[in-house]
Parts: sequence; C-alpha cells; structure tokens
Amino acid sequence: MRANGSGTKRLARALAIVAAFALVIASACESAKTPQRNRVQRPEANEPAAAAPTAGPAARLDDKRANRPSRGGRTCVECHGEFMQKLEGKHPHLPGLATRCEDCHDKHGLVGVLKLKKPEAELCASCHKDDPKLAAATHPHGGKADIKCSACHDPHASSEPKLALSTGADLCFRCHDRGAYESGNVHAPVKDGCLVCHDAHPNGKPADLKAPVPELCAGCHDASKAEFKSAHADYDLARSDCNSCHAPHHAEEKGLLRRVAHSPMKESSCDMCHVAAEDVPAPTAANASASLPLVMPADKLCAVCHGDKCTEFAALPGAHAPVKEGKCTECHSAHATDHDKLLLAEPNATCAKCHDPKASPATMQPRMPHRPFADGRCTDCHAAHGSEDERLLKSDEPELCLGCHEGMKPVLERKNVHAPAELCSTCHTGHGTDLPGLMRGASSDLCLRCHQDLAERFKNEKLHKPVALGHCLDCHDPHASDAEKLLIRDGAALCTSCHADIVGEKPGGSSHAPVKKGECLTCHDPHSSPHKGLVRKEGGELCASCHGLTQQAIANAPVKHPPAAAGACLACHSPHNAPNEHLLAQSLRETCAACHRDVLAETTQPGFSAHAPARAGECGECHVPHASDHAGLTKKAVPELCVGCHDTQKAEFTAAHKSMATSTTDCSSCHAPHAAPGEGLFWPNRHVPFADKKCEECHEKK
Repeated sequence: MRANGSGTKRLARALAIVAAFALVIASACESAKTPQRNRVQRPEANEPAAAAPTAGPAARLDDKRANRPSRGGRTCVECHGEFMQKLEGKHPHLPGLATRCEDCHDKHGLVGVLKLKKPEAELCASCHKDDPKLAAATHPHGGKADIKCSACHDPHASSEPKLALSTGADLCFRCHDRGAYESGNVHAPVKDGCLVCHDAHPNGKPADLKAPVPELCAGCHDASKAEFKSAHADYDLARSDCNSCHAPHHAEEKGLLRRVAHSPMKESSCDMCHVAAEDVPAPTAANASASLPLVMPADKLCAVCHGDKCTEFAALPGAHAPVKEGKCTECHSAHATDHDKLLLAEPNATCAKCHDPKASPATMQPRMPHRPFADGRCTDCHAAHGSEDERLLKSDEPELCLGCHEGMKPVLERKNVHAPAELCSTCHTGHGTDLPGLMRGASSDLCLRCHQDLAERFKNEKLHKPVALGHCLDCHDPHASDAEKLLIRDGAALCTSCHADIVGEKPGGSSHAPVKKGECLTCHDPHSSPHKGLVRKEGGELCASCHGLTQQAIANAPVKHPPAAAGACLACHSPHNAPNEHLLAQSLRETCAACHRDVLAETTQPGFSAHAPARAGECGECHVPHASDHAGLTKKAVPELCVGCHDTQKAEFTAAHKSMATSTTDCSSCHAPHAAPGEGLFWPNRHVPFADKKCEECHEKK
C-alpha cells in the first residue's frame, strides 16, 4: 500500500508539470496572434496592395516601412528618416534606396560613424565594372589617388546627372580655385565647362585631356584658315604644342599668351629660330608629329644670341650639366611661360625634373629639411647655370651660409674658431637629414671623423659621461669659442657646472692646489681613462707627478707608512677638498684610527694610563705620516723624541727615576708609547726589582 501511494504522488506531480507547459505554450500562441505595438505588419491576403511610390526615396520609404516584414529590429530609415526626407525629389543612387543601405554600409557600423563595407573606391568599383576607367579600385583624378568618388558624386541622391554634387564647372571649382581660372582673358571652354576639354575620370592622357594637344585645340581652332596662319607668322602649326605659347585657361595677355615670352616669339620673329614658313616641309607620315624645324641644332641655337653667357657658364668648374650640353630647353621655354626667366615651371619643380626627391629619399626627403630646400627655393643657394663651386653654390662657404645665418657672424669672430666652421658642409648637409641641426651624423661619430686620435682612447674602460653618451657639445662649442679647446666655458667653470660639489674650501679645511687654481686637467683626463675617476695615472704615481720629493723621501726611508709605500694616498687624503688640514678626509685621530683602532682604544680603556698626545689623538706630535728613519715612524729616535717634552734635568723627573735615568736612556725599555694598565705608562710585564722600584739592585746611581 505504501508503494502504491508513492507512485500515485509521482504521477500527479508529472501531470502538473505537463499542464504548466501547456499553459505557457497556449499563452505564447495567443500572444503571437495579437499585433505588437512597435512591429510593422505584413498585409493580409485579402487586403489591397499598397500604392506605388509617387516620387523619390522618401515616398518609397513610407511604402517600405509599411510593407517590410518584421524581424524584431528597427530599419535604418526609422532613425535616419529626416535624412531621407532631404533626398525627396532627387535622382536616387539605387532603386529602392531606402531599403538598400546595407548594400554599402555595415549594418552595425561604429559609434557615430556610418561604416562602409569596403574602402570607398573599392566599394564603388565593385558595381561600376563596365567602364574600365571606373573599374579599378583606385583611379586617380588629376593624378591624385587620394581623391574619393564622393568628392564629386553624392553617394545617395542628387538633382544633377550622374549624381554630381554641382553643375558643370561649379563642380570642378569645389576643389580648384575659381580665381585661378577666371581672371583676365578666359578661354571660352572654361566658361562652358571643364568637360569640354577634360574627361572627369582618368583616360591616360596628360591632364586627362580628351585628345592630345594640338588635336584637341584643332577641334575649335582651324589651323588652315588664313587669319589663323596670319596670326602665327604664316606657319603651319597643326603639329605644334599650343601650350608652349598660350595658357590653356586664362591669361592677362591678349590671345591667351603666357606672361613671360621669348623676345623672338613676342616680336613674331619666329624665323630667328625656325626655318622660314615657306621652307617648312609638308607634313608626311614620317614627320607628322615633328615640331617645326630649327635653323640649326638646338644646342648651338641659343648661343647665337646668348653666346657670351653660354661660353662663360660652360667654362665654370661647376657648370650645370644642361648648360655644358647646350640643353637650354631642359629648363627654359623657347616660346613663352608663366614663370620668370622663361622657366618651364616654378624653380623647385624645374629642379625636381632631374633631381627627383623620391629617387633619393635619404637626402631629398629628410625629416629635418633645410628651410630653402623645404620651400623649394633651390636658387637661394645654387646658381642655376654654374659657379666656381662644383656644387653650383652661389658663393663660397661660409659666406653663403652667413647670408641667412647672420647670428653666426659674431660667433665666428671669437678667439678660437673650429676649422670646419670655414666649410659648413663638413658637418652640415645642405638639403637636410634625419638629425637636428642638419648634422651629417651623430655628434660623436661626426667629431671622430676628424679627431681620429680620440677613437682609440675612447676604448678605455672609464669614460666621461658626455663622451659615453656621445654628447661632445655638452663641453665644446662646435663653431668657435674664446676658451681653449673650443670649450663652452673656461676650465674650472665648465667642470663645476656639473661638479659643483668639488669646489669651495670649508672653514678650517684645505683644498688641493689644482682645485684652487681651477686646473682640473692636471689630474684628470677630460675624455677617458683606464683609471677610476678619469685620473691620468694610477694612485701614487699621479700624486708623485707633483709631489715627487715626498715620493722620493718615502722610497729612500728605511721605515715607510704602508699606505704611502703602496701609493694609496687617498687612504688618508681627499683629492679635492677636505674639512681638515693637509687634505685629510677625517680628523687626524679618525684618520689614524681607521687602521690603528686598537691602539687608540687602549687610551680610553678603564684602568689604563694614556700618553697625552695619544689620548688627544695628536698622533703627529710623535709620528710622521709618510716615512721615517726611525722605528714606529717617529720623528726622532728615542730618547731624543721623549726629551722634547720631558725635561730630564727637573728635580721631579730625577726623583721619579731614582736618579737613574738620563737623556740617553731608552725610555721605551720601561714605558709604553701610547697606553698601559695602571699609572706611569709602564709595560704590564715588569722585572720584579723594577716593579718594586729597586733599580739599584741592578743599576748604579749616576
């Protein structure tokens, strides 16, 4: 019975769960039948179809919003409806534009950005495949690959044909300066629209012209007409470059003649250079593209009028190559131009024809360009035809450089001038480099090109910090200085600008003589050394170079202070300044205690008597610091040393020594020199009669 009851309960629970699921499903189905407030519904089968759009994307927008199936999300135009209203009545980019946003845009995009599915040019080319001009992912307009399609075309809709942003020339003048094309005498096609002569998209011809010149010009100007020939000295110009005399867009001169004209052309004396009009051979297939023949070879022709200059320039050591070869028209127009001196282009563009910046990026496209070079003012420094300098410089260095860098003139009047300062290009490049100051290399590398003797020394283990960093100019002026060695300051002033702690004698202290005089280089090498502290020699050897007598005395003495014998002068002395006399880094007591601490410790030990100089730390009262002829580095031999303080003739001295001691007695046979247990400085281990003060048992009274 208990088992059956348990099974019934389990069955009841299962049925309850099934019933609950049934209710959830039924509720979901009912909800699906009820239209949700924010969803666009599909029309029922018996409802009439929506009316066709009347005009523009906005009308189609309403239709699509009403009929687009619901996917549980919002359409683009639900947010961008105001934008779509602006396109009302315009020619759409695509049929059904309002529902085709995702043809071009990523549906999610980025915050605040309508992201395209591909880069613009590539995206456009993916549809415009039929026109070879447009099919390439990039088709530079006017030779500029960075101009996008949207610079001229509206990507959504436009009132103009081909989705243009403006009409005719107005479209071109969105980028091109209108004033540069509509001043003075204007060529008629400019007024009619740029597309009279140019293609809007690249066609492989210069300036995207629809046909080459003069074929293009002949479309309007009939070169066979009498008035045309009369205006051109009766020459047949059907194969001539019209642009060599006439400006294509506008000019101040009548007939669109360019601003600067060659005298023979201006005077209609074409036969000064070209054969007479009646002698020009008739065009044939062989010479159809040939220009009008000259009266003599071009390399000789200019010299007919400009012979003196041509000869002068060609003879110069630095003659410009085109001048040497008689190729004047490499730079100059033979007829007319809009640039001074009949140049074919602005000076920098003229130079760039041969000296292409892209061909030599290291020198022609530097990160730190010379200002005239950056501005294209080549002739600020170079003579166009030639000069005495092989580099075509207008004058010698440094005069040429000082023409702009006037601030350097007083610098070069200083007492000591760096030799390369007479030839600036030794260290600086004329066009530019990737380094500040137009330097030809890092300062350290540049300096070592001349100062090769230092290169070997710089291999030393110890380097002055500016040397290690390659900062030669931290200490030296690269051009000129009133100080020796081109230093930026005189001697010690330069050193102390970094090492300020070295100078300044302390009250009661002492300074090393070279420090006082600011003669740092007496002891130190300014660049490098194999020794610590950049000293010129090691330890005592360096000191001996000035203190030779002291070193000699140490060497000859029978008793030497170990640090002095080892040349370890800095064990006791400071090399620059010290708070004590004799350049002692510490007081005399502390200096001696550094090695003889046990001796000085006895002088303060309880129960000990101490020799007065030892207790006071006045070791120098009895000892010399470097070397001596006497044991213990004493100033004199004992007892001569002792009687300097202890008068053997005094009654108390005689009584204390039982009339036994004299000025010749060895005091150290009884007394310790520094300290000893008990009174009297007696040695602790004493002969019994001596300890009992019974000297007469062994000695006779004197």
